[in-house]
Amino acid sequence: MKLLGFPRIFSVRHSRGVSAGFWPSGRALLVFFASTVLSLLWSCATGSSTSIDHSESVRYWSEATASTGLKAITVSGDQLLTQDLPLRDKPKLIILMYHNLVYGRTGGEYNRDIFNFEHDLAFIRKRFEIIDFDQLQAIQRGEQELNHDAAIITFDDGDLSMYGIAYPLLMQYDIKASFFIITGSVGQVGYMNWAQIREMAAYRNKAGERLFTIGSHGVNHLALGDVDANTLFLEFSESKRIIEEQVGFPVDVFALPYGSGAGRKDIEKLAFDMGYKALRSSDRLAPLISTLKNYRLPGIYIDNSSTDKSMADVWRIVGR
Repeated sequence: MKLLGFPRIFSVRHSRGVSAGFWPSGRALLVFFASTVLSLLWSCATGSSTSIDHSESVRYWSEATASTGLKAITVSGDQLLTQDLPLRDKPKLIILMYHNLVYGRTGGEYNRDIFNFEHDLAFIRKRFEIIDFDQLQAIQRGEQELNHDAAIITFDDGDLSMYGIAYPLLMQYDIKASFFIITGSVGQVGYMNWAQIREMAAYRNKAGERLFTIGSHGVNHLALGDVDANTLFLEFSESKRIIEEQVGFPVDVFALPYGSGAGRKDIEKLAFDMGYKALRSSDRLAPLISTLKNYRLPGIYIDNSSTDKSMADVWRIVGR
């Protein structure tokens, strides 16, 4: 049948009725097209889940780290360097919680645009000593002195923008951060792969310090306050095992997805038994270092609002 015959299926059927010799072939053609469309949809829905290396398509923050020539810094470099900080007799801690970074403005709640993220960092640098979870525990043990309010910068989920935007920016300005990984999402579209995570975890600055630590955000990003005991055990144990095998560094901190389960004694005991030294919640608090509960550390979620608003909220929570 010629291609021009396809429209005649509809015109003949609706205007003159269908002849005995014409309709069966037309129906067969419709069945063929319907089957083809369904096959295409099924192939999209059941595509391979094999881990893919997306590094070639990453949009990097700095031209020094890629051949793209892309550089997006919107604040002067000296604003992102270490600053003289206010002295505090009773220092407080904030833990900031980011998800993914983007170029340009966005309507997505979890998307922090690079303009505001850089201004967040400038705000933090002027008011807080940026530390990591290892330093926090050293401070608590009395092995390290802290005379300023402190901040820990964290990123949840393992979005690919952590490698393309956050990693080179933080590396250039010697800013520490922790990345909480959903192990079941690693290598999927939009997420980092293990090679990228290993590169970040292994990086050391000129002083020989590791800037970036990798923590767990579970295997499947479940609300752990709502799951059964077996699922809870697997989310803690398997995510830790997988990350440690892949990265080669101990995983000491678990970030509770959605903050679910925070404060539950059975979850805190399980985390302790699994070898975790701390749990990060979603409690929007800035407690004194001296009053911290390591298995319910706070976490201040930063959305896509402007730095003026988001950092004003942080400063209000700090109460300085």
